[in-house]
Amino acid sequence: MTKLPVHKKPARKRLRNLFIVLVILLLIVGMPFLLLNYQAHKSGMSISQVIQRRMIKSDGNAMSSEWRLANEIVTVPCVALNATMHSSVIV
Repeated sequence: MTKLPVHKKPARKRLRNLFIVLVILLLIVGMPFLLLNYQAHKSGMSISQVIQRRMIKSDGNAMSSEWRLANEIVTVPCVALNATMHSSVIV
C-alpha cells in the first residue's frame, strides 16, 4: 500500500488566519482604548469620566437623567444639613 501524503498547508493557513484576526481585533479594541487613556491622562480625568463627557457632547444634553438623579441625591442631604443648622431656612 502506498501512503497518502500528509498536507500541512491547511494548518498553516488556519494559523495565519487566526493571527490576522487577532491583530485586527487588537486594533479595533486597542486603538480606542489608547486614545481614551491618553485623553484621560492629559485631562486628569478617569477613563469613565472621559467617556461620559463624550457621550454628553454627542447627545447634546447638558446632563443625562441618571446624572441629574445622582446630583439630586448628593445635593439633597447638603440642603437638609443646612436647614438643620439654620433654623430660618425652610426646605
